[in-house]
Amino acid sequence: MLGLATALNSSSLKKKSVLTNKFSAELDGTGDYIDVSTLSSDIDKAAGTISMWVKVQATSGNESFFNCSDGTSGDNKLVLMYNTGSAVIQANYKAGGSSQDATHSIAGDDLTGLGWFHVAMTYNTSTPLIQLFLNGTRVAQRTSSLTQMSGDVAIDRVRLGSNANADNTYHHGNIDEFIYIAGKDLTESEMLLLYNNGKPDDIGDLPSAIYNAIKCWLRFGDGSIDGDADQTSVIFDEKNATLGSELVDNGNFATDSNWTKGTGWSIANGVASCDGTQSSTSNFSQGNTFDTPPQTLSDTYKITFDLVVTQGSITASSGSLSQSYTTSGSKILYGIPATGAGNLNFTAGSTFIGSIDNVSVKQVNGNPGFCVADATVGNSNVP
Repeated sequence: MLGLATALNSSSLKKKSVLTNKFSAELDGTGDYIDVSTLSSDIDKAAGTISMWVKVQATSGNESFFNCSDGTSGDNKLVLMYNTGSAVIQANYKAGGSSQDATHSIAGDDLTGLGWFHVAMTYNTSTPLIQLFLNGTRVAQRTSSLTQMSGDVAIDRVRLGSNANADNTYHHGNIDEFIYIAGKDLTESEMLLLYNNGKPDDIGDLPSAIYNAIKCWLRFGDGSIDGDADQTSVIFDEKNATLGSELVDNGNFATDSNWTKGTGWSIANGVASCDGTQSSTSNFSQGNTFDTPPQTLSDTYKITFDLVVTQGSITASSGSLSQSYTTSGSKILYGIPATGAGNLNFTAGSTFIGSIDNVSVKQVNGNPGFCVADATVGNSNVP
């Protein structure tokens, strides 16, 4: 029933190589999901393609694979999920409270019995067309009139493994190789390129028309940027795995400027030091570090610095982004600082003696994702 081999699945559609794939994300079905709200501004309301590899361990109460929404409203959404009650995989486009679905019937036991499978949906409000694909084959389509989301709808939540407008409908299983393509609904033959005869492949092998339209590619443990691998605090977008320009002024402390020094702090010989004369916590900071480029809720940064701890502890922070240290070494901190004008702050504990050097802050480009609750990346179960 689900061998899904077609005449289109020919050697002429095979790509040049099979990607080395060692890791996936694992979600336990009780609150875990991957937040990819960084992708919000790149979601195309008119047309697009959502592609991912999924393994379902249990179907206790629906399985949301991809879900995006306008805040907590359920009126405007894109949804790719398994509806347990109806026993269907469904691709859904919802605008102004009106939904159109493409559905494929499959019992829950059969779904879990598939092991790893490739699932994808496309949508095009002009054609109109919604397509649902399973293992490279189109298994359902909807050609009814499709109203496009209005211009004032602001998609700001994008989740893998959970409903977007409410904290429910969690996926229990694994997710791997998520791809979002904006403005292009793939054909059956093009979808077979993503399926790649049952093995994920490098997007660089795709035709340029598809590759150039990709806005996000998450690999859940196999991704990296600047020598750092995917981690819980950030899953790098391999379509644009680069860092922005330096945002810190005088991070190598060549001069005694651009930093506000609290009690005990001084700059000398290219090093910022704290001598322990502070009677309570003391800040060493640089204001507005994250103002260029203008910061939004989804902006993610890499903060690095060299730390020497002779005594006590020090905390590096920006808004809710915070990490305390008691040992020396080269430190790396990834995360999303507070919204608005940022501030890079080093808070010396009341007994801290030590120094910092080579401070750097750079924006993480692309559309990275983040693990929520107990979601993890780097699971060795892969398609």
